[in-house]
Amino acid sequence: MNIFIQQRALKLINFLLCFCVIFSAVACNDKVSPFASYPQGDITLPSGKVLKLYVADTGPRQVTGLSGTKANEFEADETLIFLGKKDVMRNFWMPDTYFNIDIIYLTAEFYVLDIQKNVQHFIGREPQYKIPKAKPVYCRHVLEIKADSPFAKEITPGMTLKINIK
Repeated sequence: MNIFIQQRALKLINFLLCFCVIFSAVACNDKVSPFASYPQGDITLPSGKVLKLYVADTGPRQVTGLSGTKANEFEADETLIFLGKKDVMRNFWMPDTYFNIDIIYLTAEFYVLDIQKNVQHFIGREPQYKIPKAKPVYCRHVLEIKADSPFAKEITPGMTLKINIK
């Protein structure tokens, strides 16, 4: 009887250990976006695909942008928007970035004025003269998306994006 109880106890312990290993592996794959605390919304493309939108709504968030964000922390269906209060010449550069992006320049009504495709990433912040810079464009808002995203190809100059900020 005692051996029977010990065998059942060992089976239960093995089961619990396996459960813990599987649970921790699944939990580790559920990444939390570095932008989870940002205001969010979505963009509906003409194809009907809906992209997740993060809003860089403060000065520090706009200065940081995608700097420091690893490629696996920003999915192909995610975008970052920089909302402006007025039309001005917008300048963007790529310090401490880990993937190339498309920079999409928008009017107040989210009309796509221009797109700078495949702006090169730059790991680090020095030397500053080597950090890629996007051409300046006079616009209200700027949207960033991974350059290799299949959804980036759907966004073209002359279209108006359907943007919903929650």
